[in-house]
Amino acid sequence: MMFFTPERVFLLYCVAGGYIFGLIQSAFIFSKIKKKDLRYHGSGNYGTTNAFRVLGAGWGILTFICDIGKTFLAIYVASRVLPMFPQYSIDFHALVLYTGVGVILGHVFPFYLKFRGGKGVACAFATIVCLSDLKLIGVAILFFLAVFIISRYVSLASIVMVFMSAVSFMFFMLMRWTYVPTAWILDCEAVISLMFVIVLIAHHTNIVRLVFGEENKFYFRKKKRLEQAEEDYTSYDRYYAELEAEEAGLAAIGDELSEGAGEENVVPGLAGAYAIAASESVSEAEKRALAAMEEAAEPAGETIEETAEVISEETAEVAEAIEEVTEKAEEVAEEAVEAVEETAETVEEVTGEATETVGEMTETAEETAEEVTETVEEVTGAVEEVTEEATETAEETAEEVAETVEETAEEVAETVEEAAETIEEVTE
Repeated sequence: MMFFTPERVFLLYCVAGGYIFGLIQSAFIFSKIKKKDLRYHGSGNYGTTNAFRVLGAGWGILTFICDIGKTFLAIYVASRVLPMFPQYSIDFHALVLYTGVGVILGHVFPFYLKFRGGKGVACAFATIVCLSDLKLIGVAILFFLAVFIISRYVSLASIVMVFMSAVSFMFFMLMRWTYVPTAWILDCEAVISLMFVIVLIAHHTNIVRLVFGEENKFYFRKKKRLEQAEEDYTSYDRYYAELEAEEAGLAAIGDELSEGAGEENVVPGLAGAYAIAASESVSEAEKRALAAMEEAAEPAGETIEETAEVISEETAEVAEAIEEVTEKAEEVAEEAVEAVEETAETVEEVTGEATETVGEMTETAEETAEEVTETVEEVTGAVEEVTEEATETAEETAEEVAETVEETAEEVAETVEEAAETIEEVTE
C-alpha cells in the first residue's frame, strides 16, 4: 500500500488524463475525411506510417504532427495543474513519463475503435522530447535514422529507438548525467520500461513479419508506398484464409476416413495426403507413397510460385504503364483545356477590339456625313446669293445699255437734223 502515496495517485490521474488525450486519433479523423478506412488498407492500423502510405505524404506528416502535438498538450496541461497542489513534491521527469504513457495507452488502445489504434511511436518520441534532455533526444534520433537508413524498416527503427532511449535514460540516471531524485528513480525506470513494452506489443505483427522476412520496407515514392501498403495487409489475410480453408478440408477428409475406414478412398491434393498419412488405418507403404507424392509436388509448387511472381511483376509494370498513360492523358487534357481557354480569351479580345473599331468608324462616318451636309447647304446658299447678285447686275446693265442707246439715238437724230439743216443751207 506504500505505492499509493498521494503523489502517485496524482500521477495515476495524469495517466488517465493522458489516455483521454491519446483517444484523439488524428489518423482516424483524416481517414474519414479521405473516406478511406485505414483498418482495411495498408497495415490495418491508425498510425503515422500507415497514413503516410495510404493517404499520402501530406496527410502522414500531418498525422505525425498531430500525434506529437496531443502528447505535448497533455504534458503541458499536467505541468500546469501540478502547481495547484503545492503539497505534492513530484519530479518533472516522473510527471512527463506517467502522462506520456497515458497518452500512448490511449493512442494504441482506444476503446471506441475496439482497442485498435496506432503504434504509439510518435507519442513515445514526443514524451522523450518533453524530458528536455538533449543527449536523450540525440540518441533517439540517431538510432532511428541509422536503423532506418540501413534497413528501410520503419517498425524496426521505431522499436530500436524506443528501446535505446529507455536504456540510455536509465544509464544517464545511473551516471547522474540526468538528475532525478532518488525517490523517483525506480518510478522513472519502471514507467519508461512500460512505455517500451507498450510500443513492443503494438508492433507484434511487425515483429512476426521481420522474423519471417516478410516485413515491407518504407519508400518515399507514392506507387511503392501504395503497393507495400496493400501487400502488408492482404498477405496475412490470404495466409489466414488459406489456413482456415486447409483446416476445413482436413476436417472433411478426416470425417470421410472415419466413415469409410477399410474402403478404397481417393483423396486429391496435398492436404488430403497429409490427412491420410496421419490416419492410423493407412499402411507404411501408403505413407511412403504419399511422401513421394509430396516430394513430386514441391517442384510444381515452386514453379507456380515463380509464375505467380512473374505475373505479379508484369501486372505491376502494366499498372505503372497505365498510370503513366493516364498521367500523360491528364496532362494533354489540361494543356488542351488551357489552349481552348486562351483561344476563347483571344477571340473575346479580338471581338471586343473589332466592336470598338466598328463603333469608332460608325461615329466617324456620321460626323463626316454631317460635315458634308453642312458644306452642301453652305454651297447652295452661296450659289443662290451669287445668282441673285448676277441677276441684279444684269438688270442694271440692261437698263444702263437701254439708256445709253436712247441717248445715242437722240444724239444721232439731232446730228441728222443738224446735217439736214446744213444741207438745206448749202442748197440754198
